Amino acid sequence: MAGYSGEVRRERAETGAPGGARQWYGVLIPPLAMLTNLSLGFALVPWSCSANNRLLLHAEIAVLVLLSLSGGLVAHREWRRHGGGGEADDAGGPAARSRFLGVLGMASSALFTLILLAQWLANAFLTPCNLY
Repeated sequence: MAGYSGEVRRERAETGAPGGARQWYGVLIPPLAMLTNLSLGFALVPWSCSANNRLLLHAEIAVLVLLSLSGGLVAHREWRRHGGGGEADDAGGPAARSRFLGVLGMASSALFTLILLAQWLANAFLTPCNLY
């Protein structure tokens, strides 16, 4: 067992894995941005309707789209850092997990950014009082 833990430590030192916080940032931030939009959108619509001003609704979506895209950029950087874009290998381990989480983060960023943009369409074409 002592030899095994030494191999794992050496592999982690060579690959830089696990880069846990950055990897999970790329995977979790995009869906959290979309869920935040749902909550904030419902909270801001009554104010926006009474003030007859949609600027805050647009600003909120813009910030969350940028946040979701940042998750994709972080995931892409992690994927590249751990050998993404190179030859595929079937061996498991921290580097393979890091590449998988990088691809998952990029896909989740693309999906949830598109969902955020689709949710923005309601703000763009309907008045807040129609939404309320």
